[in-house]
Order: sequence, then C-alpha cells, then structure tokens
Amino acid sequence: MGNNPKKRKTRVLFVCIGNACRSQLAEALAKHMAFDVIESSSGGLSPLGSIAPLVEKVLEERGVPCEDQHSKAVSAAACKNADIIVNMSGARGDRVFPKGRAAIEDWAMDDPY
Repeated sequence: MGNNPKKRKTRVLFVCIGNACRSQLAEALAKHMAFDVIESSSGGLSPLGSIAPLVEKVLEERGVPCEDQHSKAVSAAACKNADIIVNMSGARGDRVFPKGRAAIEDWAMDDPY
C-alpha cells in the first residue's frame, strides 16, 4: 500500500498571436488554480516582447502572480512536449501546429489589441 507513484501533470501550452494578453492570462491562471494537475506554458505566433500592463494589473488584483512570465515565441520543442495545445490565435490549429501527439483545442477569443 505504501507505493503511490507521483502522477505526471498534463502539459498545456496556451498560444495566441502576441503572447501579451490571452495566453499570458491563461498560463498564469492555470499555474495559480490548477498547479497540482497542469504544467502550463504559453507562447505567441508573433510575440510582442512584453505583457500588456492591464493583464498584469488584472492578475495582481486577483492575487495571481505573473512575475516570472514574459512574452515569447512558440517553439517547436514546446509544441512537441505539450499534451494539449490551446490555440487562441484565430487560425485553425491543425493548420498552424505540426501534427504530433498533442491534442489541439481551438478557443475562439477576440484579440484584445
């Protein structure tokens, strides 16, 4: 009875265009609210290089840390390592991401910019 192998967390990659708003919010919220079951990351198809100040303010108001996050490009390695890719870019995920083991979910979300 003493053996209880540690269950691997589901690796979720949140993607949008600039990696400045939508995917940053999703990554931070997943890290904060589902840290025990999700290993979250994010990236942008065309990263802006910074997180929108309003995103940081909204997260801060809700007690969700985001100090360690930064705007970055989606890497091939991140796509390869993900179990699930949550695509908020507006383009169909099956046309954007390489076919692999990751399930791709397209979330229709307006670009705040």
